[in-house]
Amino acid sequence: MTVAPLRASRAPGSPEMTFFKNGKKVRSFSVAQLKKAIGESNLSQKEPHNGADTTYVGVSFQKLLTKVYGAEWKKAKQYSFLCTDG
Repeated sequence: MTVAPLRASRAPGSPEMTFFKNGKKVRSFSVAQLKKAIGESNLSQKEPHNGADTTYVGVSFQKLLTKVYGAEWKKAKQYSFLCTDG
């Protein structure tokens, strides 16, 4: 299972994730909308640097891409992901 962490912009207001295709906006979702539409998953692991148990909350990456781009995303040969928070 691949989980996409649910972090979004720290801008004022409801956190939102915006998705583009070839530079054009496709859709935007709030974190709450994604959780409701896709469901959330927990992924637990031991942190290698300190041994602490850590749990991450996210959504299925495959379900996320299908929600945003439909089944068409599966036909692409290459994907690029950019992040505005560095």
